[in-house]
Amino acid sequence: MKNIYKIYSVVVLTFMFGCNDDFLERYPTTEITEQNFFQSAGDLRLYTNGFYETLNPPHSLGYGADYESDDMETGNDELSVLEQGRVIPSTILGADGWDWESLRSINYFLEHYNNEEIPVESRQHYAGIARFFRAWFYFDKVKTFGDVPWVNKVLEDGDEALMGERDSRTLVMDSILSDLNYAINNINLDEGYNRINSNSALALKSRVALFEGSWQKYHNADQSRSNVLFNEAKSAAKELIESGAYAIHNTGNSDEDYLNVFASEEALDDESILVRTYIEGEGSGHSSNYIFNDYNQGRRQATKSFIDSFLMNDGSAFSNQSNSQNLPYSEEILNRDPRLSQIIRTPGYKRLNEDLELLPDLTYAATGYQIIKYVTGPEDDSYVANTNDYILIRYAEVLLNYAEAVAELGELGQQDLDISINKLRSRAGLPNLLLNAALDPFQSALYPNVTDPMLLEIRRERRVELCFEGFRLDDVRRWKVGQLIRNEYQGMYIEMVGKAFDMNNDGNNDAIVLNNQADYDDTTMNGLQRIILGEDSPNGGKAIELSSGNSGNIILHADVRPVFQDYEYLYPIPTPELLLNPNLVQNEGY
Repeated sequence: MKNIYKIYSVVVLTFMFGCNDDFLERYPTTEITEQNFFQSAGDLRLYTNGFYETLNPPHSLGYGADYESDDMETGNDELSVLEQGRVIPSTILGADGWDWESLRSINYFLEHYNNEEIPVESRQHYAGIARFFRAWFYFDKVKTFGDVPWVNKVLEDGDEALMGERDSRTLVMDSILSDLNYAINNINLDEGYNRINSNSALALKSRVALFEGSWQKYHNADQSRSNVLFNEAKSAAKELIESGAYAIHNTGNSDEDYLNVFASEEALDDESILVRTYIEGEGSGHSSNYIFNDYNQGRRQATKSFIDSFLMNDGSAFSNQSNSQNLPYSEEILNRDPRLSQIIRTPGYKRLNEDLELLPDLTYAATGYQIIKYVTGPEDDSYVANTNDYILIRYAEVLLNYAEAVAELGELGQQDLDISINKLRSRAGLPNLLLNAALDPFQSALYPNVTDPMLLEIRRERRVELCFEGFRLDDVRRWKVGQLIRNEYQGMYIEMVGKAFDMNNDGNNDAIVLNNQADYDDTTMNGLQRIILGEDSPNGGKAIELSSGNSGNIILHADVRPVFQDYEYLYPIPTPELLLNPNLVQNEGY
């Protein structure tokens, strides 16, 4: 039975999530006051329950999701915003992340919770939860905009801070870490994985410190500050590792264990640190099935670059094969890291609780790589019908954070790999990563500013293990390799236009690529899936074409993509906000 947190007070919800969208507007303060509400630990719990509504799966949001990264192509008729260049929003609607609504409710709580009639332990616990959510809120703001105003109080009409300047990234990030340190030291551990506890705060601290340490190293070249932050990430992750509170879910079934972490109706206790929980029939699920199976929802499909990142099942690099770039789909997916068949449709794939074997649906995934992570049975295929729990923080990320931080510090030893990366490889049935691993040219080409083979392998593991969980775009940005999201996105290899091919090695042809719809012959091609080349895209190029004319890799959106500019690592502030507050300065380049 799922343990669901619920918000019972309409007053609290109205106060916290009212319709005001502008940073300069105030919430109504007549509905909740210090005198009439903050009188018991139950009141503190009820108020902070509302904060959980801000925790959503990244792929259900239009902003910052993996479909803007080099792991996923949308297949839409127009390029995604990062493929064509980001423009300055001209309206406040949506605000492209410049939304401060939930911050005021957090600060209001922190100004009024400290009623001495409530036990001190309860006050500290719920203050820790509020500060966790403030850290969560501000971390997103810094990733998006860089310098932002740091506001740790309720702003009233006439407050000078309403027209304040942006505070430095350093001040805000240090404030975030201070909030997390308070949360770590004061939140109780006796709550379930769908509520914040001190371990959640430790894990988030490892995420925040690693991100900012990388940003300082690769963007600002501040090695001193980056090392301080890498040490913070390392220490937080190691504390959680040594606590023994979590483990990688590993039953010894390398063909199913990874998928079950995401497709299980109830999140698995061993690996789950913070979970967004749903309940059937509540109408508030997520939409993974809808997003990854419905033709009208963006056709989000994996790229060949992502597929090429997967090792062979003996631990060797896929790129070591001399013909790795011109293997047909039916061969390139053979003998690979078992996680691959738990992330995309491969031969033998069946929907959960179904007996019918399904090939990739090429009307949805023209690259050939249709995503199945998070996907459950067909009964959940409609909008917000998924009720399988969504893991927001899991132990695998903590292990990857630890390994990367230690490697960045130049301290990586075999023992570090064995307590982190090799736990993940063990679940996948892969050989251990050893310190003397050879440099993979494929990885080197992705990250030309890195020469350490170990760091490259850790980045490979992170890309594979955390795929489609909302990390890849952030990783590309913090490592300063933005051109990856502008590179040509390729799909499976096609031997020849007009030649049918077998996708599952059963001896029967399954699909064909044609130049025009008129080339389809009902008599000879009946039952074949087909991809039609030559359809014009709105950008003047071809919506789908092959890399070598009549053969080669599928290319979606073959239009020329602009060179990624350094200023694009940060997002622009919407124009109306600059007009409202002339002390705000737009990010450079916009």
